[in-house]
Amino acid sequence: MATIQPTLKSTPGVGEFLVTWDGLATGDVGAPVRGGRASDRSYTASGTIGTSTLTIEGTNEEDTPDVPDLTTMLVLNAPGTPSPTALSHTTLPQARQVLEAMRWTRPQVAGGAGASGIKVTMAFRRVTSHA
Repeated sequence: MATIQPTLKSTPGVGEFLVTWDGLATGDVGAPVRGGRASDRSYTASGTIGTSTLTIEGTNEEDTPDVPDLTTMLVLNAPGTPSPTALSHTTLPQARQVLEAMRWTRPQVAGGAGASGIKVTMAFRRVTSHA
């Protein structure tokens, strides 16, 4: 199991940035990133999933300031009617919006076998007032 470090990229839009975890395989987790001020989040995921499952997780808990409590990571959800849908995938590619605006967010690839080269790119956007 490896912890995959993300790359961060600012985008031209005010209050927007992209986070990419590239090269995830079975048993890997992405290092959590802070995005608590972002009100809108969405992601794309691609690569070979095999029989593994990709989940998008988050938490608001911290062990110490600026250090996420990894034991409280929960699978996040996509908005939906009549109820939200867990962000848990056994097929790729995927594109989803994230319902919860958690302080810490990460991808995880668990179970099964054969996952490789998975890339998750998450867009974070803060809604700003122009008044």
